[in-house]
Amino acid sequence: MLLLAVACLGGQIGCAHDRAAVVFAFEADRYPATFDATRAAVESFRFTVDRSDARAGVMTTRPKSTGGLATPWDPEQSTLAQEWADAINMHERVVRVTFAPGDPAEPRLGVDQAPFDLRTHAGTVTGRVEVFLYRRHRSGWRIETESIARSSRTVDPGERERGVGGLVSVPIGQDVELAERIAHAIQSRLETDG
Repeated sequence: MLLLAVACLGGQIGCAHDRAAVVFAFEADRYPATFDATRAAVESFRFTVDRSDARAGVMTTRPKSTGGLATPWDPEQSTLAQEWADAINMHERVVRVTFAPGDPAEPRLGVDQAPFDLRTHAGTVTGRVEVFLYRRHRSGWRIETESIARSSRTVDPGERERGVGGLVSVPIGQDVELAERIAHAIQSRLETDG
């Protein structure tokens, strides 16, 4: 059973906001089931898992782009404003879910410490769901304000050397609404599985 850290969203799920992350806590014996439920929940939103490390307590996805209103089958957007923003901009989202021992006195990965295996932890585990929002830009694009046909591109010789040319992703914020929805999906999967 998922322990409630702090009630939010009118008591619908045990979670709290921590700098644009959704935080939840549970007992360590539920860690394998919670990690599996996290993977299933993330994949249900059509994200591709890039890193899945139960030992270190980290799961991340590859960047997923969407066309907003132009792609109604994509479930990332939580509001009409997000649908519109994704339709007029090239946005990508990356999901990162991390798990850590709930007690701050527990050993953590550090320079002077051996890596901590979260699968062997006994006690409370804290999970954090974060969704990072990126905007893709075409580097060197100079848009003419009077006539789009007269727009041009700049060429930076150093771009080729650095391997930066073309599209560049720039972080613009976090999608807390999607993080909440993923946390709800994790909880729902845990309740159905037992």
